[in-house]
Formats: sequence, structure tokens, C-alpha cells
Amino acid sequence: MSCLESLLAQDADLAGITVVDNASEDGTRDALERAFGDRVVVISSNYNRGSSGGFHLAIENACRESSDYVLLLDSDTELAPGALAAMVNYLEENPDVWVVGPKIYWPGTERRVQTFGTRIDWATTELIQGYRDLAEGTAAQIIGTLEVDCVLACCALVRREVFAKVGNIDPQFFVYMDDVEWCWRVKEAGGRLAMISAAEVIHHCSNRRVKKNHFTTYYCWRNEVFFFLTHCPNEHRIKMESGLLHRICRAVATSEALGLVNAGQVIETAAWEGATGQLGERDFGDLKVEIDSPSPFLSTPEGSSCIHKVNSIFEMDNDDLDDLSWYRDDFGKSIQGVDLKAALPIYQEAFDRVQERFTPLFKVCSERQNRMIP
Repeated sequence: MSCLESLLAQDADLAGITVVDNASEDGTRDALERAFGDRVVVISSNYNRGSSGGFHLAIENACRESSDYVLLLDSDTELAPGALAAMVNYLEENPDVWVVGPKIYWPGTERRVQTFGTRIDWATTELIQGYRDLAEGTAAQIIGTLEVDCVLACCALVRREVFAKVGNIDPQFFVYMDDVEWCWRVKEAGGRLAMISAAEVIHHCSNRRVKKNHFTTYYCWRNEVFFFLTHCPNEHRIKMESGLLHRICRAVATSEALGLVNAGQVIETAAWEGATGQLGERDFGDLKVEIDSPSPFLSTPEGSSCIHKVNSIFEMDNDDLDDLSWYRDDFGKSIQGVDLKAALPIYQEAFDRVQERFTPLFKVCSERQNRMIP
């Protein structure tokens, strides 16, 4: 509701607002109609299309309007006053820019930047979020514009004709990486993408809640592998394939060595299905997606032993494994290790196994992609 309220409060001429109700069962459609009446068009899907399918459906409807621009918004966002007008003005003044996005903040009084644009590092297969987690004192210094590889779909203003040039968001991603792939198609077609600090949005980012399963793990890994193998420019391909293969082996091996068996299985399956192009919604009947018990090898002083992304931990010098007091996970928490050297043989065996399995597949993917490049 707060997303729509912030949108309706914008000083802008709105041609129409479309909300996709993704097969909800909590009375969302009725609540929207009661609150907003005919100011909002609600499209009800009879099945869950994922966020990718929801955006696809909304964009199809929006492109039937006569407006010049289409604004993509996640339902858990709130636009600051003047945000939409600032983005419209920027596109009006910069006709070579096809997509523009705002400075995006985490919720909370400390005003930390969630992202100010995304850059793709093909060599490391990383998506680098600009100025991520900077505090307000530093974030306030982000003034002006930044050209980027991707504007996240949680808030992006797009020239309507761009969809006719590059197509819609691909619903087969189901969730995650759909916006990155679409933005790369924009760049391949000659369009520019930019972030502007004059527009601000709060993104509540519901996926920051306590992780209950490996749903996110699967779709992120599968879709990232598919994206990098499908869209990597030829000049970066050798480094990309080497880096991506190493990332997959390291992630699976680390999970298994730390006793996180479900995580390892999910990552390996997701990477394989991404490399072989098996997209769409996944039936998880054959995968154990429950969160693993805490690793017996790791803990944090804060009391949590559910460590997020410690994939490089077994690539340290052996002496460093005795004292991890200086090592931190992606959220900045210090990590304590317990007899990690005992897990090294498990790590190496798993790494070698995954490398042996995936190397021939990557060779096939590379040969197929080379045949497609003129």
C-alpha cells in the first residue's frame, strides 16, 4: 500500500497504474480496490508467475498505453517526493539514455545506500552494487549521475519504445537476474543506462528476512550461470568461464566441507541447470531445500552460526585457518573457526569432483556460443 501511496503522491502526470496480483490468497486484490478504486488497474494472475512473470505481464499492459515512459516498481518500495519528476526530467534532457534509476536506500533512520547502480565484472562473474551500504554522511556525497550496466527493476524508468527494440523482461527467469539480463540487452542494442542522485527510493527488500530455505540460493545461482554463459562478450569469455567454473566448484566444496550438505546440492544442481538452460519455475520435489543446521566448524561472536558466503575460506594459507578472528562474512560479522584443517580433505575432494563434472559441460557451452558469434 505504501508503494502506491508514494507513487500517487508524486508530482507527475500518470497515464495509469497497473498492479499484478501474482495469485495471492490473502485478499490483496480486494484491499487494493477498496483503497484505490479506479486509480489502479489490478491484473490477477491465476498462477504464481514469479516476479519475472509479474513484470512481464505488467509491461505488456503498460505498453498498450500512449505514455512516453514506463516505471517499474517493486511492491516493497517507496518513492521520495519528487523522485519520479527527477527521473522524467533526466530522460527528457538526455535522449541517448534509455533507462534511469534512483539512489536506493535500505529502510531505517540511518539511511544506508542499498545500491546506486550495478556493474558487471565479466572476469570474476560478480555483480558489483555501487556504493552499497554507505552511511548517510558518505551517501550524501553521491551527487550527480553514474552510467551503469544495470538499473535494478525495483525502480527503473524506461522509455516505452525501448521494449519494442529489445523485448520484454524474460519470464523464464521466474525470479532474480531478469532485470540484469534485460538491461544487458539494452546495452547490446546501443542504449545507455544511468542512476541519478536527484531521485531517491527506499527499498524494504523483503528477502532480507531470516532465510527459511534455499529458494534464493537456487534461483540466484541458476540464473547467474545462465546469464554469464549466454551473454558474456567474446573478449571476456575465457576469463569468465574460468572464473565462473572456479566459483561453482568453490561454493559447492565449501558447503560440503562445512557440513552444509543441502546448500552444496542446491548450488550444484542450480549451476548445472543454468548451464544447460533449464529455466522457469523449479519443482523442488527432488531437492532438499531446507536450511542446513549450523556448521560445526564456524561461528560468530554475535552468536549466529549461520554464515553467509564464506566461499574463499579454504583458499587461505593453512596457518590462517588456525585463527579466523580477523575474517568477516559478507555482513561484516567476525568468524571463528573450529578445526577447519580437518575439513580441508573434504573440500579438495568435492572441488575436484565438481570440476571434473562441469569442465566438459563448459566446453560444450563455449563451443555453442562461439558458433553463434558472427
